[in-house]
Amino acid sequence: MAGTPIGEHPRAEPRPTRIALSLALSIALLLGPAACRREASNPLEAARQSLTDAFSRHDVTALSDALAELRSVQPQSPDELAELAVLMMRAGETAHALWSLEAGISDYPDRDDLRILVARAALVVGDP
Repeated sequence: MAGTPIGEHPRAEPRPTRIALSLALSIALLLGPAACRREASNPLEAARQSLTDAFSRHDVTALSDALAELRSVQPQSPDELAELAVLMMRAGETAHALWSLEAGISDYPDRDDLRILVARAALVVGDP
């Protein structure tokens, strides 16, 4: 370091790892808000993620919050109705799933998969 002037570092040029880290951080900062908006725009996806997280952490409080999220979801298609019912049954809310299915099945009378879910839920609840 004898030939390096005071105040200057011998490696003044940026290292590739610093450049890659800066680039990754910039991209994350730019895409972060967009990812939050995308998740918030699909309440069923957000509720599914909350439920999965609560199950994986064995967190009863988070599970209660996730169930409240699930109950507030208004399905917009027969596929969303079926997914909502399956998630509710997984969470132990089969009676609520049955109620949701019975309320929504009149909107989709040609969907046999919804009728099968109604039958499954009714058997679990004890109301065949």
